[in-house]
Amino acid sequence: MGCPTIKKAFEDSLNKSSLNTSDEFLTYDNGTIYNVTFGDIVTQSGLTGSLTSLNDGGATPILTGTAPGYLIRGIVGGNGIQSSVNAQGSITLNSQVANSGNANSGEALIPNTSADTINFRRLFAGNGITLTTESDRIIIDNSEVSLASNTRIISSLSDFPTPVSGVITLQDNINYFLTADISTSNRFVFGTNTVVSAADSFNTTLTYTGTGDMFTFSNGLAGVKEIGINCANGTFLNTAAVATGNLLLRWILLYQVKNLGSLNSPATGIYNVFIQSHTGQGFTVGAVANRRLNIDSFTVQSTTNATSIFADLGTATFTSLNIANVNIASSVAGQKFLKGAASGANLVAGVIGFISHNTITGGMIGLDTVTVNDAGWDFQNNNKISDTRPVALTYLSSSAATAISTVNTPVVVNGSFTAVEASLFTTNVNGRITYNGVRQHNSDITASITFKSASGTHDFTFYTAKNGVVISGSGVTQEVTATTTANVSLIWDLPLNTNDYVEIWVENNDNSNNVTIDNIVYRIK
Repeated sequence: MGCPTIKKAFEDSLNKSSLNTSDEFLTYDNGTIYNVTFGDIVTQSGLTGSLTSLNDGGATPILTGTAPGYLIRGIVGGNGIQSSVNAQGSITLNSQVANSGNANSGEALIPNTSADTINFRRLFAGNGITLTTESDRIIIDNSEVSLASNTRIISSLSDFPTPVSGVITLQDNINYFLTADISTSNRFVFGTNTVVSAADSFNTTLTYTGTGDMFTFSNGLAGVKEIGINCANGTFLNTAAVATGNLLLRWILLYQVKNLGSLNSPATGIYNVFIQSHTGQGFTVGAVANRRLNIDSFTVQSTTNATSIFADLGTATFTSLNIANVNIASSVAGQKFLKGAASGANLVAGVIGFISHNTITGGMIGLDTVTVNDAGWDFQNNNKISDTRPVALTYLSSSAATAISTVNTPVVVNGSFTAVEASLFTTNVNGRITYNGVRQHNSDITASITFKSASGTHDFTFYTAKNGVVISGSGVTQEVTATTTANVSLIWDLPLNTNDYVEIWVENNDNSNNVTIDNIVYRIK
C-alpha cells in the first residue's frame, strides 16, 4: 500500500509549475530521510531579499522596472564624456577635455589632459596685475599703469597701419607702444601728436632695414622715446618739410645708424640719446628761421665717417640754442663737432647760443666757421673748444701829444693804438674799445700810462670814460715835468651792455698846457 502512494506523490509534483513555501522535499542524510520545505531551502540558500534602485539626490537609477521584469540601463557618453568597455569587461568613463590651439597659442590651462585627475592651472597675478573674482567671472586688470585710450599696443608689424607703397602712415593723436622687437623695410610718416615709444630702450627695438628715411615728420607735435632703434643703412630723421610743431627725442638707444638726419622743426628737444655705431653724417639744419634747439646728454660711442659733422647749422637762425653734455668718440680725422654761419649769423639778435660741457676724443675738431669770438656764442668747459672769454688788449703804438684847451676839462687821449687781442670786443686805432657781446658783462678795466708835460710842471688826472662820459671816481692824479716821465695806473670795474664803449680821458689841473703820452697798455677782461 505504501509504494503506490509515494509513486503517486512524485507524479503529482511533476505537474506543478510553481512552489509554495510549505511544499516539502525528501532528503536523505546518513541513513535517515527528512522532509524539508521549499521555504527552508530558500532561506538557508540566501535567496531571500529584493532589488531596489537607489535615488541619491535625484540620480538616474541603473535598475528600472519591477519584479520579475527588472531592466538594467545602458551607459552612453554625453558632452565631454566618453564610455567604453575595457578588456576585462568593465565599463570605463573618460573625460573629453583638451587645450585648444597649439604651443604658439599661449600657455595651456590643463597641464596634463590624460591624467587620472584633471587639474587646471591657477591664475596668478604678477607685477602690476590684479585678479578679482566676481560672481561667475574672474577679472584681470592692470593695476600699475592704465593705458590711455589713444595708446595702440604694437606686438607685431601687423599692428601698425597697413603699409602703402612702402610707407606706414601713423595716425594723429596715437601713441604706438611697442611690446616686442619689430623689423621692417617700410618707412614711417608721423601724423600730428604722434608718438612711437616702448617701455625700455634696452629691451624693445624697432629696426629699419631700408636705405631711405626711417622717420618722416609732418607738421604738428611728434615724439620718439624710450625705445631701441636700428637704422644701419638709412637716415634716422627727416624733418625737411616741417613748418609747425615740435619734435621730442628722449631715452633712445641707437644701436646702428648711418645718418642722423635733419632738424628743421620749429622746436626740437633731444635728451639722453646713446649711439653705439654711427657711420654717416650727423644732424643738419636747412635754411629755416627762428628755430629752437636743445640737445642734452648725447653719447656717440663710435663715429667713423671722415666728413661727418655732428651738428651743421647751415644758415638757419635760432631764438634758442643749447648743446650740452655731448660725448663723442671719433675714430678718424676730419670730423667736426659744430659748423655754422660766420659772425654769429645763426643767432637772432639778443640770443645766446650755449655750447657747454662737451667732450670729444679722437680726430674730431671742435668748430668750423663758427668761432669762440663770434658775438652771441658762449662756449664753456668743452675739451676741444676754448672758453668764451670777453677780453680786449690794446696799446699805444708811438708817443703822441694830447691837446688840452681848458683847465680841469677832460679830453680823450690822442694817439694811434694797436690791438693785441679782442674777443667779444672791438678796438679802433683811436683807443676806443667797444663791447659786442649779448648779455651784460661786468668788465675789469686796467690801464698803465707813462706820460710827461709838454712844458712846465703840472698835475694831470687820467680817467676811465664810458660812452663818452667821464667816470669821476676813476680819476688818478700825478704831477709831472717836461723832462721827467711819470706813470699812473687806472683800475675800474664797469657793467657793459652791447655796443657800450670805453676810453681813456685826461685833464690838466693847472692850466691848458698839453700832455705828451709815451705809452699806454689798455686792457679789459
